[in-house]
Parts: sequence; structure tokens; C-alpha cells
Amino acid sequence: AVAIYENLVGKQGNSDLAFDLFAAYTRLAAGLQLAGERSVEGKTYDQAFDLLDRFPNILKQGSDRISTLATACINRGLLAERDGDFEKALQFYDRALGVWRLADLSGEGEIRGDVARTRLYRAHLLCQHRPGPETKQEMRENLTVLRAEAARTGTAAWTSILELAEREHWLGKE
Repeated sequence: AVAIYENLVGKQGNSDLAFDLFAAYTRLAAGLQLAGERSVEGKTYDQAFDLLDRFPNILKQGSDRISTLATACINRGLLAERDGDFEKALQFYDRALGVWRLADLSGEGEIRGDVARTRLYRAHLLCQHRPGPETKQEMRENLTVLRAEAARTGTAAWTSILELAEREHWLGKE
């Protein structure tokens, strides 16, 4: 699918399909991330984000696009964090939060859990590199939001993040 979209967008200049190519790149990158293909996963995400620079208007056509972009930013942030690139990870978490603000401003659905997850990852990263009481407090607040969202929605993603934070003692031994 990626090759087909690359041909249509890159060689034929079909900007209407640029977001589809972005989504294909991010799905491929997420699959590579899960498979542990460290040599190409970051490059694949970067190809996706390069498309946003070339076609800045591709996000103006729906909330599904906003969610896809925010999730790609979070995944790229996690990848940068894993690879020890603190600044890049922080940049992508901040970018995801900016995207979620767009979704919130447009009144599109409930995004509390998504925002809390992003803020939690960001605070956890900051806590590791610039520890302070504010980052611990931000983690506590966002864990509280995720607990409420997990109870309200039953979403497994929120539960798994809560389990990860507890298992890895993100707040220390409290």
C-alpha cells in the first residue's frame, strides 16, 4: 500500500492522497516498532512527518486525521525516548498535545484519556531528566484521569498504561 500511495502522491502529485500515505507510513512504522525493527522504524515515521511539511493542509478534513497524527506523534516520542533522545521525545509529546488541543477546540469527541496519556508520558520523561515536584504532581493528576477513564470506558489501553506505571514504579514507592 505504501508504494502505491508513494507513486500517486510523490510521482503524480496527487495531494488528495497525501494523508492516506501519511497514515500508511505511520501504520508501517508502528508495525516495525512492535517488531523491533530499530534500523527503519524512526526513518519511516520521519517520512510520514515530512509529508506534513509538504502538504500542511491534509489535516483540515476530519477528526480521524487529528487522532492519527496525535497517535503518530506519541509513538514517535516513545521511540525517541527509547533511543535516548530526550529533546526529540519531548518535542513529539508537545506536538501531540498541540494536536489534541485542535481536536478539543473543534469539539470532536472525548479525548480526556488521550490527553492524559500524552501528558503522563511527557511528565514521566521530564521526571527522569529534570526531576521535580511539579512533574510528579503532573503524573499523579494524569494517572487519576486515566483511572477515571478506564473505569468509565473500560478501555484496555488506559488499563495497560496504568499497569505499566505501577509495575515500573513511575511515582516511586508511594
